Amino acid sequence: MLWGVLMLRAPTQAALIEHGQAQHQKLDDELPTTFDLLNKFKEGEDVTDQLIDSFDKVSSIVLPHLDFEEKEVLPIISAHIKIEEWAQMPGQTWRRLQGDAVLMIVGLVHEQFDDEFRALMQEHTPEELRQAWATEGQAMFDTTMHTITELA
Repeated sequence: MLWGVLMLRAPTQAALIEHGQAQHQKLDDELPTTFDLLNKFKEGEDVTDQLIDSFDKVSSIVLPHLDFEEKEVLPIISAHIKIEEWAQMPGQTWRRLQGDAVLMIVGLVHEQFDDEFRALMQEHTPEELRQAWATEGQAMFDTTMHTITELA
C-alpha cells in the first residue's frame, strides 16, 4: 500500500522507492523459508544449520533495510503521507502475516529499539496483538532466540 502511494506522490524519488520495494521483496522471498524452518525446528526436526543460515539471510536484509528506511524513506513518507494514512499501515502489515510470524517480528523490532520507542510502539499496537505479546509472544521469542544463540 505504501510504496504505490509514494510512487504517485513523489515520482522524483522513484529510484529510492524502488530500492525500498526491492528490499521488501527480498525479505518477502526469504521469510517463508525462515518460518517453515522455524516450525520444523519447533517440531523437533534437525534443521539447525539451515535455520541459522536463514536467520543470517534475514538479518542481512533487514538491518541494512531498516537503516535505509530511516535515512531515506522516512523523509519521503513524512513529506507525502498524511498521519491518517500512516495509521492504516500497521493493519495492512498484520493482515498479511499469520501465527508466530507476527510475534517473532514484534520481538525482532523490540530488540532493535530503546525502551522509549518500545513504549510508543506498545501504545499504538492493537489490543489483541499487545495481549498476545504479553501472554505468549515475549516468552516464545526469548526461548527461540536463546535456543538459536546456543546452537550458533
